[in-house]
Amino acid sequence: MRPDLEPGSWPDAQSPSVALCGEIMRLAVKIRRRAETILARHHLTLSEFECLVALRLSPDGAAITPTELYERILISSGGLTKVMSHLQDRGLILRVPSPTDRRSRMLELTEEGAALVLRAMRAIREDHDSLMEQADLTEEEIAGFFRFRDKLMNVAG
Repeated sequence: MRPDLEPGSWPDAQSPSVALCGEIMRLAVKIRRRAETILARHHLTLSEFECLVALRLSPDGAAITPTELYERILISSGGLTKVMSHLQDRGLILRVPSPTDRRSRMLELTEEGAALVLRAMRAIREDHDSLMEQADLTEEEIAGFFRFRDKLMNVAG
């Protein structure tokens, strides 16, 4: 074995911060995979689900612009266009004329889209609830996680 690859030979990679951030990323991947498995049963990708959720959370179910949707989710603008087209082709969203600008379109959920995102969200919530129960997390531990998360989010950029 090369001496520079032996355990303990790379001190820059051995710190509590590197270990913690690495574990956070691994946990996020595991939770994401669980969600993707559940969403696949509903014939949705994670990006499609995020779009439907963002539309569902729109105040009073009001239509929103593609730009507003883009700002609410983690996806590139090109990726969003593809996702919107797919959701529209499936009858889950509508592109409707803007009441204030004839040149632009707004996005809104169809009844079918609203029903699907509700079913998918319930399945995700049940899985997350089960995960918390299996991990035997207390309310105090969950609250502590959010305090920890807030501290990191405030400085992570």
